[in-house]
Amino acid sequence: LTDQDKSLVSCNDGLYLANEGFHLGGNMLTKVGKLKTAEENGPIILENAEGKNYEVNSVIAFVWGKLDGSTTDDTISEELSNIAQIENKEAQNVVSEAIKALQDVELVQAQA
Repeated sequence: LTDQDKSLVSCNDGLYLANEGFHLGGNMLTKVGKLKTAEENGPIILENAEGKNYEVNSVIAFVWGKLDGSTTDDTISEELSNIAQIENKEAQNVVSEAIKALQDVELVQAQA
């Protein structure tokens, strides 16, 4: 395998683990779709590429907003840990679950 092939295998393994509810381990993902509404004290609605709308909580919206293709899930976990003042392990679990939920409704994709 070339170095590029190894990184793709690693990325694909990470996605499989995320679907099983495990930590992604530093993989980079990109959000898909768009923020449809996010009014103060109102619902947060994300729309996927197929035009399906999903109401999400503020934590899932935070994670989705950070998925820019260059920020790892580890970095997002550290930031969430600092903001929410929770242990990093707990933040990792929250981020992993948020990413799984986003994957389930096609609001996130792996970097190729």
